[in-house]
Amino acid sequence: MSNTLVDFSYLYEVSSNDPKYIYDIVNLFLENFPGQLIKLEEVIRSQAEWIVIQKQAHSMKSSVLFVKIQGLFDSFYGIEMLARQTTGREQMLEKLESVLATYKLAYPVLIAERDKCNPNK
Repeated sequence: MSNTLVDFSYLYEVSSNDPKYIYDIVNLFLENFPGQLIKLEEVIRSQAEWIVIQKQAHSMKSSVLFVKIQGLFDSFYGIEMLARQTTGREQMLEKLESVLATYKLAYPVLIAERDKCNPNK
């Protein structure tokens, strides 16, 4: 249910180990998270207004509450706080690069968990 990179324990707990629920949540995450991540990357790299970056980072924190990927919540929080303080674009880029690298590693773990819980197999 969990490993060092992706922790599904909370998802299993709130779902009472229901494989269909877990499948649905992980699948929804896989459908939505990449687009959110692309948007965050765009607003940071384009040097969008601070409030735009802050809101995007804030919304992404909730994405990783059920599907916990190591370090992502803290990175999104850090980006949000930097944007709130209207400073640290270079630090934001470093956090973003870390998030992108971590998600790339987590992606196959997410796919495997989703497929393991697929109710149609």
